[in-house]
Amino acid sequence: MGDSTPLVPHSTFLKGDGASDAPSALHGNSAEIRDTASDSRTPPEATTPSLEVKASAAAVPPAQTRWPVRLAWYVAVTVICFLLPLVGYRMDVNSFHAPLLYDEDALLILPMVKSTIETGTHWHTDRLGAPGVQEMYDFPVIDHLHFAIIWLIGRVTPDPVFVFNLYYLLGYPLAGLAAMAVLRHFGLSFFAAATGGVLYAVQPYHFYRGECHYFLSAYFFVPVTCMVILWVAGGRLPGFPLRADGRRRFCLWDRDTLAAVVIGILTAASGAYYAFFAAGLMLGAGLYGWAALKTWRAMASAVLMIGVIFVAGVANHAPQFMYQAKNGKHTAPTERYSEEAEHYGLKLTQLLMPIDDHRLRVLSEIKSSYNSYDRPVQAITERYGLGFLGACGLMILLVRLVLPMRRTSPYAELTAVTAFAILIGTVGGFGAIFNHVVTPQVRCYNRIAIYIAFFALFSILYALDAGIVRASAWVECWSSRRVAGIATMAAWLALTVCGVLDQTPVTWGDEIEAKLISDQQLRFRTDEMFFHQIEDALNPDGTTPGAMVFQLPYVRWPESPPVRNLASYEHARGYVHTNTLRWSYGCMKGRETDEWCRHVSILPPEQLLEHVVKAGFDGLMLDKRGYPPAKADQMEREIVKALGHATATPTVTHPHKDQLFFDLRPYRNWLRGAYGSGWEAACYNELHRVRVLWLNGFSSFKDSGYEWQHRWCRPKGLAVFVNPTNETKTFTAQFFIRTMTKNPAVLSIRGGDLWTEDLTIDPDTPMLTRTFTVPPGRHNVNFSFAVPESYTPHDGRWLVFYFSGLRLE
Repeated sequence: MGDSTPLVPHSTFLKGDGASDAPSALHGNSAEIRDTASDSRTPPEATTPSLEVKASAAAVPPAQTRWPVRLAWYVAVTVICFLLPLVGYRMDVNSFHAPLLYDEDALLILPMVKSTIETGTHWHTDRLGAPGVQEMYDFPVIDHLHFAIIWLIGRVTPDPVFVFNLYYLLGYPLAGLAAMAVLRHFGLSFFAAATGGVLYAVQPYHFYRGECHYFLSAYFFVPVTCMVILWVAGGRLPGFPLRADGRRRFCLWDRDTLAAVVIGILTAASGAYYAFFAAGLMLGAGLYGWAALKTWRAMASAVLMIGVIFVAGVANHAPQFMYQAKNGKHTAPTERYSEEAEHYGLKLTQLLMPIDDHRLRVLSEIKSSYNSYDRPVQAITERYGLGFLGACGLMILLVRLVLPMRRTSPYAELTAVTAFAILIGTVGGFGAIFNHVVTPQVRCYNRIAIYIAFFALFSILYALDAGIVRASAWVECWSSRRVAGIATMAAWLALTVCGVLDQTPVTWGDEIEAKLISDQQLRFRTDEMFFHQIEDALNPDGTTPGAMVFQLPYVRWPESPPVRNLASYEHARGYVHTNTLRWSYGCMKGRETDEWCRHVSILPPEQLLEHVVKAGFDGLMLDKRGYPPAKADQMEREIVKALGHATATPTVTHPHKDQLFFDLRPYRNWLRGAYGSGWEAACYNELHRVRVLWLNGFSSFKDSGYEWQHRWCRPKGLAVFVNPTNETKTFTAQFFIRTMTKNPAVLSIRGGDLWTEDLTIDPDTPMLTRTFTVPPGRHNVNFSFAVPESYTPHDGRWLVFYFSGLRLE
């Protein structure tokens, strides 16, 4: 993109709060943009604006701006950004003690918040996943920066729902403060930076993500990460500071480098997606800096920062790696397909178009007519419009990208990193290639929109800042400084107000929004009464923990599709509303406890109840929404009939009549008497069965509990035979192992003494009979399939062979 000219303030008074006396915060401590070690030519001098302007209220030198004034600006933005969501979510009539969203993924995150406050960690929750415990190591959520803040807030107020709401709402002022501070750092006036902070805080991305995508909504660290990306693109290179003699030397102990390293570490702790995008944009910034500054050190600095983010990311994943090293790598909980990068890819139309439900009817109709699911790669997650000002800023950058214009700073750097962001995130872009060739784990590339939003706002606000400063100087020439200051304030205030109205839907803050949230909170209160009744029935003194409740129907965790009318994560409500009870929902799919739950859940009610009681459960909750109406009524009748052996079966019924609780303790007492002296042995055997866990590389598309009938595998797979007893167990099984490839191929099975052989399989391989002798403990069996050349994959899953009928009885 040619040479880059250092960032020149709009006037000699426009420097950021933390800026040096250099002409550019992007370029560090010198106007030099080429490394003198590799290019001895004299660097271009920083140019000054042709229009000399006087200091105005919007352009006071940092040295002359007293700290109370600076503090007042930041406090004002904080208050505005906090009041806006309070008004938008109608917190005057809604409560902080009930979630704003009591549905969808909010019920995935709320239990994590509760566990973090109560136990100090979200990695495992003792009161979910009974009769085991919920362990999240196969489904890592590494947003440790957010969990740390949540834990700290929880030291002040222990109510997890209040903390859940409060931290979400705090995301608005935190985003506004971060954006304002970074814009000031790059030399924008207080007015421009404050407007940028407010508009960045109320990006449509923010409230459309909401409490459903809780940690994605907490994007307040993104502007700080963008600052380092722009440093690298502009020549302020962490790890290679510019010395007094004009040369760069590798150094890890200067201020910029240490700050950048800390920022890289916190970026990795603020979410996997934002860290991944930061690394990708840092790579782009390094490439641009290498070309523009004519020094390889720009690329080396970018690699250094990518390394910091990568190492910090690995450290955040350390609990997962340690757990899977001991218990086997498990891919099913985070199974992704490379095709999803196209479905959840970035689209320029969504960035530039108005938001849904825009306040201007004509714009709302334009967007509504565009939101057709007949349109290719149209997804509900595409609500990430930039607003009018952001769209204008993006257009400025796109025009400067394609037209032969002088590459002046900061537009040169902003254009470069924005172009890289679009190339990474757009449908069919580099992200889709990365997903297909490297790993499909990063699938929602449209989430890079919040990075683009910051660059776009920076672009338009930089232009407006220059224009308004010059207009203010012109007004001052014809009137007075006071009038110029009032005009400047009015212009920025109008831009801020219009921008907020443009970026928020017409329902924001009105009675419709209040009613939507009120309905969610009413349902929360209704459930609260129901589950408190269950807890009172099982634990009347409220102090003795441990009573377990089995939940029907079975819903796998995490990321289950809806089970009839029972949405994913609905079963988590029991844990949210109780303080002592343990719940069967939440065991990691594919692990031991989940295998037991899936097997039990498909049994007839009479057998199911016997297994559940022997496993130690004291209660059963039946959610009839998970069955067709006739089936739900049948399940209720059969459960009542099976419990008829007991002398009493007290029941708690939800006010909506669709959820029932059965106290199993009288039935357990009757069953214990029926078993006599064999009761303890029966209870032990119930939870100490040998199981096969199909982990790395395996997938099944059968209904829950019937996966053993047909299970696919990629070219490499891992199965773990688990014997939790102290005795060696022997099983004989008959099953098929086949492939759909035209030519036979060899499947290598390596499991030590338990199972080691080489099989030649084809579509007609006959039934196999094998005897497995399973000693106590965990035993890995690795599968490696020599894929024949005749095989052509048709999607990103690479499923090449399958098991049918293998289970241990």
